[in-house]
Amino acid sequence: MSKRRKKNADTTNTMNRMDKNIEVIAKNSAETNNNVAELVKNSRSKLPIIISIIALFFTISGVSVYGIIKDFIKKPPQYEIYLSSEYYTLEVNTNTDILATLNFDTSSISIAGYLNSVRDGKILEMKQKNETEWQRKVSFEHTGIYKVVATATAPNGEIIEGCVEIEVIPAGSNIINQFFEGLN
Repeated sequence: MSKRRKKNADTTNTMNRMDKNIEVIAKNSAETNNNVAELVKNSRSKLPIIISIIALFFTISGVSVYGIIKDFIKKPPQYEIYLSSEYYTLEVNTNTDILATLNFDTSSISIAGYLNSVRDGKILEMKQKNETEWQRKVSFEHTGIYKVVATATAPNGEIIEGCVEIEVIPAGSNIINQFFEGLN
């Protein structure tokens, strides 16, 4: 046989194998269509069928189904309170504005400042500044490090907390610190 005839024979064999593979795929697709049609008749919800069809399509094409389906599943929202203070270091009995920024709606927010993490039971209600911000002026009576905690109830009923630490120093020591900082 000549090289040309051999190449033609190889090409013909390859084409025949491809035709057989296409027939197998067509047959399997027809069976899949019949199975899906049966599922549609027997199912009350269309969502599982749609997901199954998408999964089948991506499986046949070799794409990872897990990543695709994971993107379709809606994650529950993450509710958070971002708490900040006008001053993070302040003198005894000096007012500071505490601001809470939320990514959800709530009816009230309360804050409590715990000196050295000891809960003293003093809870203050914050006032709503706008749709997402709440504020309250706070004055601390003792020196130390306060952990200020804001709590609110999220739409799903969960209690959400945000916190910030504030250092309260003796009166007049801030002037001394500013003097020494000026020397540097």
